[in-house]
Amino acid sequence: MWNELNDEKKEQYKRYILGFASLTECFKQKKDESQTTIPMVHSKYQEKAFQRAFDATCEDVGNTSYDASLIQQVSNDSEIRYLIGIKTFQYKLGESFQKIAQFKKNHGDWIDRLEQIRKSENLKERRDLQKSIAEDVSRLRNLRIDSSRENLKGFNFDPKDSIKEVYHILSPLFDEKEGPIIKVGEKNLEKIDIQKIEILEEEKQKVENFIFSDGKNVYKFTSADSQLWMKFKDIQEMTGIIDWSVQYVEDPFKVFETLGSKKDDQVIESHSWRIGKNGKIERYSGFNAFNAVSSKNPKQLEKKLLKLKEKYRGKIDDSFFDRLDRDVKMGNSEKERPKKEEERNRILENVEQIGNADFLRDVRKLICRDPNEMYIGIPKAKKFHKLYPDFFVPDLGNKIITGADKKNRKKQSFRIVFEPSKDIIEAYLTQDSGKAVESVARQTDLGEWILRKVFQLKEYEVLTHERLDELGINGIRVQKYKGSNSIHLHFIWIDDDHLPDDYWG
Repeated sequence: MWNELNDEKKEQYKRYILGFASLTECFKQKKDESQTTIPMVHSKYQEKAFQRAFDATCEDVGNTSYDASLIQQVSNDSEIRYLIGIKTFQYKLGESFQKIAQFKKNHGDWIDRLEQIRKSENLKERRDLQKSIAEDVSRLRNLRIDSSRENLKGFNFDPKDSIKEVYHILSPLFDEKEGPIIKVGEKNLEKIDIQKIEILEEEKQKVENFIFSDGKNVYKFTSADSQLWMKFKDIQEMTGIIDWSVQYVEDPFKVFETLGSKKDDQVIESHSWRIGKNGKIERYSGFNAFNAVSSKNPKQLEKKLLKLKEKYRGKIDDSFFDRLDRDVKMGNSEKERPKKEEERNRILENVEQIGNADFLRDVRKLICRDPNEMYIGIPKAKKFHKLYPDFFVPDLGNKIITGADKKNRKKQSFRIVFEPSKDIIEAYLTQDSGKAVESVARQTDLGEWILRKVFQLKEYEVLTHERLDELGINGIRVQKYKGSNSIHLHFIWIDDDHLPDDYWG
């Protein structure tokens, strides 16, 4: 990746890093007058410096394998999209484990097995249990990688372009001859080959912590907070790029005396919220709008059912049509929805067993909505539009037009830029109090990408908190940038114990 990046931006990034590292003497923990201080680079600063220097997008989702993404033009008609894990750790001869993911929300999935491992005195039994946990953790990590790839690809991905995953690494050290140095390297970021997982060893004092390999890389699972670590070898055995010499500032505190604070004026307005309503994911609306009852009225459904009977007369047993008839006549109230969903699922299971693909397709059209139907919900929309009337469309919040009247779509429409792919779609506000964001051309345009790709759901698979925990995504951030009327949308992770400053909920 490094060789493909713009030279001026690389120099800017180098200045950011060396500027921070030059202040290392400020952070000494003990009085030490020797000149063997190892340069300090704070990991969060490194991420921000990289993002700023290369115009990279922050991968602001929970415990993701990536910290940034960027799109690099390599020719007039092709580009490389990079997903980047940013690491900084002290240079050591040999190997070093570094945390690459955390699955705290999924800890309950294997807590019983961890307890069995603790109690078992049988090595083979422990190995089998450890391997099953390693496979589960690896599946979740691979799922997050797939989701992140699709998020970066967006919905207009050109087959000529490519996606690459890489670790970008800074490794500080003090060299006896060269003095303070930061080594720059990179390493491929790969999915775990689940079929080739082997347990290598376990900790003697805590057997539920163990090391495993997939033949390409070595990993460590630690039961506390369900963390996954990977072994990084000596940086010289990676793709070593360059050494940066660090010059320490003689009196770093004088630098701070001249510094003031200034807000980043690129983002002029930002709001984030949890996916779902009041902490719960709606089962029949929002991202699961496809799971609601058919949008056709009962009389329309009855007419279509009669046509279906006629089409398949003699081919399909009448008992199936009796069940379809009962489903069509069932009520659509909130209380009746779960019963209707259960009946609908039973009907589809029975139809699938018949093995007639055309009949299955026609039945789905009759009793189901489009599998890609969804919308992005705005919590407390009425209050949001009153407080921020100009966010989506100037002054729209003061005169929000409700409903999906096609005549009003243009007045309520705006451009959404999806980060990090930079794909753009025309969207508009609709439903009561402007509580929903839908794509203008087809309501299903968003679903084809978000449900299938970002959330990695199969058709008619309902989005749940469990899936969001697996992906490390549970929120949305919408932002406006200076000089632009577009709305930039990010899928993010929101920590309930540390809500972001722009939280709306």
